[in-house]
Amino acid sequence: MTRRFDEYRIVDGRTRFSASDMNPRFNDIDLRLHKQEVLEKDWEGAIRKVTDVSLDRIDSFIGPAAEVINERLVETETAVQAAQDALATLQSSQLSISLVDGLQAELDKIDTKADDSDDPDLSNEPDAAARRGFVAAAMQAAGGGVEVTTYDQSATWTNDVNVDALVIVEAWGAGGGGRNNVGGGGGGAYATAIFKADDLPSSVTLTVPSGGAVATTGGNATFGSLLTAYGGGGVPSTSGTFGGGGGEIEAGSISAGGKAGGGDVAGGAALTIYGGGAGGSGPGMDGGGAVYGGAGGSGTQSTDDGGASAYGGNGGDDQQPGERPGGGGGENAAGGGGRIKITVFGS
Repeated sequence: MTRRFDEYRIVDGRTRFSASDMNPRFNDIDLRLHKQEVLEKDWEGAIRKVTDVSLDRIDSFIGPAAEVINERLVETETAVQAAQDALATLQSSQLSISLVDGLQAELDKIDTKADDSDDPDLSNEPDAAARRGFVAAAMQAAGGGVEVTTYDQSATWTNDVNVDALVIVEAWGAGGGGRNNVGGGGGGAYATAIFKADDLPSSVTLTVPSGGAVATTGGNATFGSLLTAYGGGGVPSTSGTFGGGGGEIEAGSISAGGKAGGGDVAGGAALTIYGGGAGGSGPGMDGGGAVYGGAGGSGTQSTDDGGASAYGGNGGDDQQPGERPGGGGGENAAGGGGRIKITVFGS
């Protein structure tokens, strides 16, 4: 807006102060101020309009994204709740650590050995993928209920569960008996397998052996003809001998571990996680330890201890029987009995 000071200037002796002279000046000033006020209002309206348009544009872009984020949050919360429910189901069913670890071990085996030509079961990638899906389904099937039954005596298992259920069988062979003044018995081996209920017969005979008597090899635990857990070796009267640990495909024997995995040196630990530990021989020797199989019994000195097992039975101390399942007997003591545990997912 141009300046008009010269038109408003008051000059001494020349400017008249009559209404006809002053009112036009004041009117012009008032009009100019009014235009400023109108312009200010127009700017405020323009700012409001720009703000509203900007907010609308922000809503049009951010609104859909916020909805997607909210949907993902709901999905995440649902997944977390499902995981918590699955964990609670596993905990409430009192599943053994050996069962959970066994599933994970099987999954890891399939993943890491799918291209291993030395393992015919895993050399074919499609077959490996199918096995992985089968094992992973065990955990998913838990949503239909979990039923765990432990057998410390021989019995018959009746297959009256859901045809889509998964049946996991765990078995421990009996521990061998120790011999007076010679050594401790070997621990029994562990075995496990996963079956679809629909693939099993209507009933299966379970053989659960008692612990090996003094100087006697422990018996095998069997789930029909479908699964066998081999017993630990007993100790004869021959000095310097010991009971070998039960192996994955063979029972332990005198001073020899069963193939494969049974402890095969006096007081030696199991050679695989499923094998049994060897018994101690003579004085000053503890029994061999194990992971899932039973541990070996003690040597012949009163301070000798039986071996320890993470998930099977411990070996007996001097003059003490082995613990169930599958612990080898200490000097002059019986081995621990076998056991079969059956867990049904989706029962």
